[in-house]
Amino acid sequence: MRTPSLLVSSLLLAAAVSSASAANLGVAGDYNLFALGSASLYNSQTQGRIAAYTDLKLVNYGAGTALADDAAYPSTLVAGEHITGVNGSILHGGVSAGGNVTFTRIAMPAGQVNAGGRIVLNSCYTPGGVYHAPEIPFNFDKVRQSCLGTSARLGALGANGVLHNAGGVLTLTGTKPGLNVFRLSSAVLARTNVLDISAPPGATVVVNVDGRIDRLAALDMKLHGVDSAHVLLNFPKASALAIGRIDVEGSVLAPNADVSFSNGDIDGTLIGDNLRGNGFGRLNTFQGSLPAPTPEPGTLLTLLLGGAAVFGMIGRRRLARSA
Repeated sequence: MRTPSLLVSSLLLAAAVSSASAANLGVAGDYNLFALGSASLYNSQTQGRIAAYTDLKLVNYGAGTALADDAAYPSTLVAGEHITGVNGSILHGGVSAGGNVTFTRIAMPAGQVNAGGRIVLNSCYTPGGVYHAPEIPFNFDKVRQSCLGTSARLGALGANGVLHNAGGVLTLTGTKPGLNVFRLSSAVLARTNVLDISAPPGATVVVNVDGRIDRLAALDMKLHGVDSAHVLLNFPKASALAIGRIDVEGSVLAPNADVSFSNGDIDGTLIGDNLRGNGFGRLNTFQGSLPAPTPEPGTLLTLLLGGAAVFGMIGRRRLARSA
């Protein structure tokens, strides 16, 4: 009888599925811009959603410009503490803040204002109404820990792609149909004028950049085969990252960094500690497949103990039948 072996397989599969569900960029990957600290954005727009663990400030800014008016986007702006906006719009969806919401000359035609504190609206258009019941759709602490863990885990991966650097042109060539990993120093990236990435269509590309103070600026980024939804630039050690004068063809993960994002575009998700600047965010969330975290020993032990209990129950039933 194969019941025990099938049960063991099912338990191990459950552990794998549980781990896989935490892979990729998780909740933060659903947002164009995600600050694990605070965010201060101005004179630009983001097509998707924006979140900040503490305060979110917008001046002359548009958000949610490419979202649909449906329940999938109840909160285009989310902040654990306060949201402040002056001159701008949230075209699709509403806002949720754990603290206060203070808007001046903000148009929000398709959503609600939810806040745990005071709501002050000066010359605003908010037909969806205001509610003193914040709907924070996730736990910021858990999201922060997930992003830190993902960045560190990816940063520890060994490279399996080919890197060629000549005359300011940095060529990264991956041939794997699954995961292609590259590693480069911040000094090399700073001297790069053209970043050329090739990988099979549908493959995932992870570029790990080593360095404490990093710069992703004034370069031309080109993709061949792989698309921007499957490219992730990871800065696991960076405490500061400057992004500017570039169209970033992919997502950026820099959970420890104060990120300056000015005079540039990102075709993906930008995750940093604190975010500031006037960069433009395109709605193109990361769709790559990243290695799942290794299940914690306690998780496997719990599953195996549960399996042992089931086996014992099966054994007792067999003895009862034969008696």
